[in-house]
This record gives sequence, C-alpha cells and structure tokens, in this order.
Amino acid sequence: MKTAMLFTIALSYLVFGGSSILLIGNLIIGVVKTVVGSDILITSMFSSNFLPEKLLREFMDNEMSKSSSQIEAFSFLGQDLGSYLDDTFQTYNELKLFTGGKFPENKIRLYPADENYLDSSLIDYYLPMHQQENIKYEKSQGKIDLIKSLFSNEGIEEYGNNMDPYDVVSQELSVSDVQTPSLYHRSQQIKAILPLGIKSVLSIDGGDTIELSITQNKNQRNKYRFLIRGLPKKVPGFFFMSYKQVRFFLQGIISFPQAFEIANLQSLGQINKPLNEESSFNYPKERLLVRVTPNLSDEKRNSLV
Repeated sequence: MKTAMLFTIALSYLVFGGSSILLIGNLIIGVVKTVVGSDILITSMFSSNFLPEKLLREFMDNEMSKSSSQIEAFSFLGQDLGSYLDDTFQTYNELKLFTGGKFPENKIRLYPADENYLDSSLIDYYLPMHQQENIKYEKSQGKIDLIKSLFSNEGIEEYGNNMDPYDVVSQELSVSDVQTPSLYHRSQQIKAILPLGIKSVLSIDGGDTIELSITQNKNQRNKYRFLIRGLPKKVPGFFFMSYKQVRFFLQGIISFPQAFEIANLQSLGQINKPLNEESSFNYPKERLLVRVTPNLSDEKRNSLV
C-alpha cells in the first residue's frame, strides 16, 4: 500500500508539474502574440527615429506583387496622438474622455491605424463585441472589421444647427476649413474603438457618442464628439481586455485621416503643409505589422526579415 501510494503521489506530481509548465509556456506564447499582433513586427518604439514609411511601403508593395510572394498583408500604426501633438508643437497635451454627465472622466492614448490593420494581424486574438448597430461592417479574415468602419461615415449623426443631445460643440473636422479655425460647428464625430473593460467604468456602449477633451498646456481646451464604433475584448497589438483595470492605461484606435485633422485643428492650421514627405497624412509611423503566408518556414521568415 505504501509503495502504491508513493507511486500515485509521484505520478500525480509529474502530471501536475508537466501540465503546469505546458500551461505557462502556452500563456507566455499567447501574451507575446497578443502584444506583437502579427507574424512579423517592425517597430521604432525604442528609437527617436520613426519608420521610413515611404521606403517600406515601396518594398512591401514590390514583394507582394511577386508571384511567389510570401507576404499576404501589411499595415502601419502611428504614434499616439498626444505624443504627436507634444513633439510637433512643443506643447503639453492631455486627452480625456467624458460621459454625458461629465463624470467619470478617463485619460486615453489614441493610436491611428491603417484601414487594413486587421488584415495584417493575428486574427485569433481579435474578439469584437458591442459594435454600433445598423452598420454594414466589412469582414477581415472572417470576422467583423471594426477598424475598417473607422474609415466610413455610415452611422454618423450630422446635427447642423439643431440641438445637440450630447452637449458637445465640435470644430468642423475638415482640413479645408482651417483658415477659420475659430468657427465652431455642431458637426461630425470622431470614430473610435475602445476596450471592453471601459464599458462599465464610463457607462457606455457601442454606438454611444461622448466627449473627447484635448487640453493644451493645461489651459486651452478643445472638445470633440467621440463616437464609439465598438468595444472589442481583444485587438492584436493593443492592450485591450475586459477588466476594469484597463482604465489606468486606456488605449483607443482611430483612423489616420481623423488623427491628422484633429492635429491640424489643434495647431490652428500649422500643419496644412507636410512636415515630412516620407509619412502619409504627415503622421509618423511607429509599427509595421506583416502577415505572411500560412505555414511559412522559420528559415524563409528570417530571410524575409
């Protein structure tokens, strides 16, 4: 009996220890894939120099045009909007979200993404939820693509001179109107995606419009309508989750065109002319995500990099 008991305990320990190691290993791999977001990630996150977008786009387009191309899709992510405003105009900018009741409020970091971002991502780590209703969404790798909806004006409310139920006065989001930046209009909304964990914190849902406030140098404050396209649980390459703790490091996704227009309004038209011809929308790119063909060997992947 003692021998049988010892054998059972030893075997149980081996099974438990082995499964725990396997579970931890899979967890580490899953976290890394979620953070990286794609098969290949090229980043300038730890450099003062941003990616040479023009050269990289030419190279990637050339590779994809080959009949034996090993690349299926690629896309760029930009610097977060607050840091871009700080660096470009040498000002301190604070971005906050407000609900209709003005409380609670939450700081946010907004990142512009390419329209085909999810085409270039590890789609298994993308879990869309609580999307705006009555919108015809395109699909990416078989799933509803919330990021592509950021480039569409479907579902946008144009208030004109009528009463704004959200009590948010926004500047006209149009680069052509920068000659009169002091004029305010009750106009279009900034379309964005937020993580599921902020849903209960701000008491919001997909399709709601709240206020985005951008404060410059702690005194000048501009307000914009902020339309929530959806509240996904996971987005590859971003720290999205369903826990409320996400409020302490809240991230959001917007489109490059609207990020540029916001920056143009904040600068009173100073960036109407490109500062850097290497960057589309005059916006620095921090990350390049590349999705390669399925079952590509490590040798060929390393050769591509």
